[in-house]
Amino acid sequence: MKGFADIADLDEDDRIKLMADAVALGNVIGCAIDDIPEKIERYIEKMTEYPHVRHIVTDPGLVENTVTIRFGPVLDG
Repeated sequence: MKGFADIADLDEDDRIKLMADAVALGNVIGCAIDDIPEKIERYIEKMTEYPHVRHIVTDPGLVENTVTIRFGPVLDG
């Protein structure tokens, strides 16, 4: 199922947990964040601390000065 949630008002760690929980259900998720290298690295690091989450790709965002980071379940094998 495709969906969208605006979780920008949540604390960063709460956003990370919510996204990791969505991945735990087998979803591939994307999050749009500011194109700030430290922030990108922090999100990837925090998300991949969950053993079931893998970083798939970081692409330019749809809005100037943003990126879209995609995460999904860890692949078997």
